[in-house]
Amino acid sequence: MTNILIFGAGSIGNHFANASIKLGYNVYVTDISSYALTRMKKEVYPRRYGKWNDKIKLVKYKSIFNNTELPIFDLIIIGTPPKTHYKLLTKIIKKLSFQKIMIEKPFSVYREKINYNLLNKLPKNKFIFVGDNHSIGDGFLYFVSLLKKI
Repeated sequence: MTNILIFGAGSIGNHFANASIKLGYNVYVTDISSYALTRMKKEVYPRRYGKWNDKIKLVKYKSIFNNTELPIFDLIIIGTPPKTHYKLLTKIIKKLSFQKIMIEKPFSVYREKINYNLLNKLPKNKFIFVGDNHSIGDGFLYFVSLLKKI
C-alpha cells in the first residue's frame, strides 16, 4: 500500500488528501497548527468533499519527527508556505523515511541560503520534485503566448 504524508492542512493539503484517498493510498496529514488540523477535519474537508474521510490520519506536528510507528513514506508532500519549505525539507531528510518528496509552490524564497551538499548527498533512489500548479493555468498560458509574440 502506498503511504503519503502531507505537510499542511490548508487548501492544498485538503486537495492532496482527497486525491490520495481516492487513489486508495494511506494518507497522513500534519500541520504546525493543531487548529488547522481541526479545521481541516471539521470544516474545510467536509465542505469541499461532502464529509470527513476517517481513512485520513491526522498526526500532531510535534510527534511527526519522533513517531517510531509511522511507515516509510512513498511520497511526502510539502504544501506549506514557501518560506518554510527549505527548513522543513532539511528536517524531513534528516528524520523521516521516504522515497520521494514533492514540494508544492517554489522551492525556496528569494536569497535563502541553501545547503546543496545536503541535497547532493541524497541516495540515488530518493527524489525531490518541485511543482507549481500556476504554470498550467489559463492566465499563465496566455502570458506565455504574449511573450512568444515579442
